[in-house]
Amino acid sequence: MQWLNNFSKSLYSLETLDMRFAKSTTASQNSASDASRTSAPKLDKRPPLSGTKPSKWWTIEYCIYYLVFIIVVPTMVKQVYDISKPGSPGWDSFSKRLSRGWIPGRQIDNSDAQYANFRDNLPYLITLLILHPLFRKLYGTFWRIDNYKLPDGSNTSLSHDPSSLAVADARLQRRTFFDFGFGIIFLIALHGVSAAKVFLIFYANFKIATQLPRSYVPVATWVFNVGILFANEFCRGYPLSVIARILLPDIKAAQDVGARIDSYSGLIPRWEVLFKISILRLISFNLDYYWAQAEGNSNLTEVSIEFMQASTIIAN
Repeated sequence: MQWLNNFSKSLYSLETLDMRFAKSTTASQNSASDASRTSAPKLDKRPPLSGTKPSKWWTIEYCIYYLVFIIVVPTMVKQVYDISKPGSPGWDSFSKRLSRGWIPGRQIDNSDAQYANFRDNLPYLITLLILHPLFRKLYGTFWRIDNYKLPDGSNTSLSHDPSSLAVADARLQRRTFFDFGFGIIFLIALHGVSAAKVFLIFYANFKIATQLPRSYVPVATWVFNVGILFANEFCRGYPLSVIARILLPDIKAAQDVGARIDSYSGLIPRWEVLFKISILRLISFNLDYYWAQAEGNSNLTEVSIEFMQASTIIAN
């Protein structure tokens, strides 16, 4: 079983989950500066700065917090447990809404569509949690980072440029390619044909960040994304059958084709409901890029890492 333990550790290592923890793309190519950083004293070995206050972990104030937590949190759990068992006050009024739960002998309220969507698909989410880093590990095994592209688009070999910066850039390119491909497949599986609508919104938001004059980006980003938020709600996800009925009211065949295409809606047909979280990510991406430009660092790939990771889980 030792091999399984070692494999599990490597599967969920920091480098596998996020290569930025393994190699920084801002690492210096100067070996002397690298050595000086390596030989620098660790943070926990340095004397405290002047004016630094001592830790409060074991002060009377924090001990009171611990005591409150130990008493209140278990009491909250017990109260919920007591009122949700047969014979409790009001049981007859809500018991008909309950369904079989995952705890033996207990029932759960699964009437809310979003919570039900999470609970009903929990086995698939756990499977995805296992398969995603596994696929990334396999991808890294078969597609080595022997070569990478320079900023001018040309290829070079790590044997000719073995610096930590080159290794980090090569790993970044490999990781970006995998996340981009996996994100596309995942969105199509989630939303079917409607994934094209998601991609279109992503593309428009990306163009706002990269093509507009920099001074216009914050306002344009907020106006666009808030507008999309309301448009998604009012238009109910832009069904193609409705669009065909508006644009081609006299052509019944076009409406039928639109309805048939709409039927390929993936695991989560109502993508517009869960897209609200992605609105925040879209705003975050544009503002991150806006601030990165102010600091003289407008590496789109690096700014995009967190955004691409989030775009693959917009159903959260």
